[in-house]
Amino acid sequence: MTLSYLLKLHRNISIPWRMYMPRTLSSSHPMKRDKHIKHFLVQGGEIVPVAHNDPRIQYWDPMAQAYNYLSVLSAKVYPKDLHIHDSFRRKYKEETEKKKRGVIKKYSFGASRRCKFFIRNTAHLMEYMVNLTYPNDYPMDGLLVKKQLHKFLGWLRYHGYKYLWVLEFQDRGAPHFHILVDKEIQQNNVRAYWYKMVNSGDPKHLERGAVIEPIRSKGGMGHYLTSYLDKPKQKTVPLEYQKVGGFWGHSAGLLSEDKMRIYGSREDIAKLKKELKPVKQFDRGQKRNWERRADAKALETDVKKKKYKKFFTGFTGFSLRVTNADKLYDELLRRDIILWPYRLTGIPPLPPAPTNVVLWQGSVPEVGKRDEPRTQKLIESDEELLRKWGLY
Repeated sequence: MTLSYLLKLHRNISIPWRMYMPRTLSSSHPMKRDKHIKHFLVQGGEIVPVAHNDPRIQYWDPMAQAYNYLSVLSAKVYPKDLHIHDSFRRKYKEETEKKKRGVIKKYSFGASRRCKFFIRNTAHLMEYMVNLTYPNDYPMDGLLVKKQLHKFLGWLRYHGYKYLWVLEFQDRGAPHFHILVDKEIQQNNVRAYWYKMVNSGDPKHLERGAVIEPIRSKGGMGHYLTSYLDKPKQKTVPLEYQKVGGFWGHSAGLLSEDKMRIYGSREDIAKLKKELKPVKQFDRGQKRNWERRADAKALETDVKKKKYKKFFTGFTGFSLRVTNADKLYDELLRRDIILWPYRLTGIPPLPPAPTNVVLWQGSVPEVGKRDEPRTQKLIESDEELLRKWGLY
């Protein structure tokens, strides 16, 4: 075990090295915090922004030498949705208990829910829809199809496009793609590149292989796309099609979200939860309307509504997932009411506080010689670090 290897392990501290970490750097270690999450502390009924390494929101308070028994709420504000839940009540799983992702064989309910959520919150950014099809001689190997798709998506990224793609199957069994892009795109360029990518050699495919449609209605486009791109008939995988893989995907940085965590006593957090009563009522009203429409449609089509069971995930705390929360926000805004999750969206996250400097514990300097407090750095050299571990 060389010196460089030990120092490399020290620079990249992971979970097995938590025994060497001080108590102030437990699960709320600054290295493990997302820099985009905003942190707030409730004091006297006011929500104050704090840094992610503020000692007041850590498990262990080094000043008081005691644990901080704080309740925590996590909130995520999206363009159309709102998610709020408790943070410290999720069941922790070891690495051996986590299930590995299996082979994708069908368009599952979870994939459909995530795709609808993403389309609903990004449809207002999209300008055009690109439809890519294959010629009469089409491949039935999912690996080859995805390879050609990813090359085309790389071409879009090279030209500065943001996108969202969905895989479907035609009646003849051929795969085809719907790709939503955020700005204008030339149809001739798309047809030429897709024809070159597929290498079909069919002149009809050069003329009809790619069709571009503009997205005109921004208001109802989210609902239209979620219903249009979620047709179950076109998500059925043909029997001869192998290794289908994922059914949808998107470019990085497309979804905008405001993540925040609010720390406070149980009484303060309970007051924040009570303020969300209009959100709960709006969510319950939406679900009742959806159930009525589903029951009416089931009577017309003689198809029973499919009910999905609620699986136990080990989470027993407060959880609120609201769809189309922007309608409630607009309605409350007319009454000059702004809920606390939306009040905190415009506040930028605070930079981390310095942790390598402490006040000097020696003698007090003479008056007039130095006005600022002297400081002492806590940076250890490599030899001191190894001597502390007993390896030097």
